[in-house]
Amino acid sequence: MRSLLARLVKNDMVLKYLPNIPLKATYSSLETNLIKDVVTPLLQVSIKYDRGVGYFTSGWLKEAATGLLVFVKQGGKARIITSPNLSAKDWQTIHEAEKEKQHTLIIKRTIENGIQELEQKLQQETLAALAWLIRDEVLEFRFAIPQNELIGGIFHSKLSLFTDGQGDEVALHGSQNDSHQASLNEESYSVFCSWNKGQTWCSEHRERFDSMWNDSFENLRVLKINEAEKDIIIRNTDRFSRPYIFPEKTAIIPRIIPKKPTMSSQISLRDYQKNAIEEWELNNRHGIFEMATGTGKTITAIAAAVSVFEKEGRLALIVLVPYIHLVDQWVKELQAFGFDPFRLYESKTTWKQPTGSAIREFNAGLDDHICFVTTHQTASMDTFQNIMKRLQSPYLLLGDEIHELGSPKLRKGLLKKATWRIGLSATPDRWYDEEGTSVLRNYFGKTVIEYDLKHAIYEKHLTPYHYFPEKIDFTQTEALEYKRLTASIAKLSYDLEENKSKIENLLRQRADLIGKAENKIPHLLDILKQHRKECESQGELFQHILIYCNKGSQRSLTGSK
Repeated sequence: MRSLLARLVKNDMVLKYLPNIPLKATYSSLETNLIKDVVTPLLQVSIKYDRGVGYFTSGWLKEAATGLLVFVKQGGKARIITSPNLSAKDWQTIHEAEKEKQHTLIIKRTIENGIQELEQKLQQETLAALAWLIRDEVLEFRFAIPQNELIGGIFHSKLSLFTDGQGDEVALHGSQNDSHQASLNEESYSVFCSWNKGQTWCSEHRERFDSMWNDSFENLRVLKINEAEKDIIIRNTDRFSRPYIFPEKTAIIPRIIPKKPTMSSQISLRDYQKNAIEEWELNNRHGIFEMATGTGKTITAIAAAVSVFEKEGRLALIVLVPYIHLVDQWVKELQAFGFDPFRLYESKTTWKQPTGSAIREFNAGLDDHICFVTTHQTASMDTFQNIMKRLQSPYLLLGDEIHELGSPKLRKGLLKKATWRIGLSATPDRWYDEEGTSVLRNYFGKTVIEYDLKHAIYEKHLTPYHYFPEKIDFTQTEALEYKRLTASIAKLSYDLEENKSKIENLLRQRADLIGKAENKIPHLLDILKQHRKECESQGELFQHILIYCNKGSQRSLTGSK
């Protein structure tokens, strides 16, 4: 016997992601075959399908078989909430029941009867398809029973959600049930996409389905199929062979089943890095890595995160960095350890929805690890804060250059729910800001390793270097501003305790004025020109130059001669 799905083996995925499919805002069965022309193409590019439907029969499997075949081959998972067929007597008993157990017994009996009736009416090949899909955990069913204010009614939702490998989603909301009869009716869909103006509605549909699936509504009881009831269905797999190609468990699906975090075989931690991780573990996974630039703070921190994943079996990691270009650098480093990070910066429309979807899947246990890399600025925004509130603890927050995070605005990014915390900085204490320093120390904990330039050079982990100070003169405007700030500091110094915060603010302004002195750039260019000439005269390449700039003072040196 050639099964229904096996006959469709020649079908394959043409469009990779949901945004590649041209979609209208609405569809009607008066002009469109809703299953063939809408549902099937969406299934063929999806790796997750969620459905809330009042009436489901396996006849729908025949209608959607073309899309299901590709969906299964690429490792797709489907969750379906539907309504059991309860008699009037059942409803009366539920209404009068005082104990929840009686509800459960009625639903259990109804489900068992429904399964037996289903077996009697199904053709063999469709029954085999349903049984194998459930056995392979491609399909998972739950049954919805209205209660409290809605008792006596039925679960009548008509909602479909499709998710692709890059986290984009499409929501269909309409009138069609999942049955052969429904394909003969006049039915309609409204379409909402996560990447366009329908984003808000798509997100709301997603949140409502997840809430229903997790039995979070007072007026709706959503029940799982227990193992005994599941066995009634999957016993049919003993009689029929699997009617489709099932992907190997090792198959990797982008974003949903990424590589697992692990230590790279090409990286060997130094003793001081291992000691830092050990001390951090002993300090309840809180601490600051106070390490000189170039001594491997990033590698040490990622290795600590990997150790958490290996011990806990799952991990959510949030990395906060000061600048956008560092987001990309961190992502590259994290990928070398098996993480698959989300970049969260610039317009929130590019990352809000995928981030929310990824968090929902991690919370549901569909992924065992998740990683977000964002800027200090983005982390301080309400949008980021609200999304991260959905992330269930425990999780690890890793702050890079944490001295920046001590400012009143940016410290909002220090998520209170983070169970484990790592702070990185060569100089974690904030100049002229005891309050900000205290905030950082209280949040991240004590310094678990202090590895400065002197130790790093002495132990030959950094190249020795010579230090040549260069004198720079202020412009006339800068000199006047420096004198003004100094005079203001002097006037307030008569009462240091009372004027402490004002003095610290003025000291920061004065330090920033020095850091951004206008004559620094021309003088730097003169030094670079001289260095280039020296290299050329000695037959050496003019390369490997690292320039540190004051915050906010970076300027392009491209084309400098």
